[in-house]
Amino acid sequence: MLNIQATAGVADPEQGLASGLVSTSFQVGGAVVLAVVSAVVTSQTGSATDPASLLDGFRRAIAVAALVAALVLTVAVAGTGRRPSRPAPVMATE
Repeated sequence: MLNIQATAGVADPEQGLASGLVSTSFQVGGAVVLAVVSAVVTSQTGSATDPASLLDGFRRAIAVAALVAALVLTVAVAGTGRRPSRPAPVMATE
């Protein structure tokens, strides 16, 4: 469903490219967010094994993930109000 919405308004010959860009964006974005969240957990907990410091690290990591999700939702909602502009038809000349 999201690929359909993301490629709406894209010219037919470029549908595959647009779909590939959307899928790649999801994969790379997920990998980057996972790396950031893992870095936050590691920086907060280090090699600690006590539950209090582990919990503190996980709380901060969840806060970072929630912040990223809120940012993505804001961008997605802001982008849904726009209609894709259609290119002007080309007039054939003889």
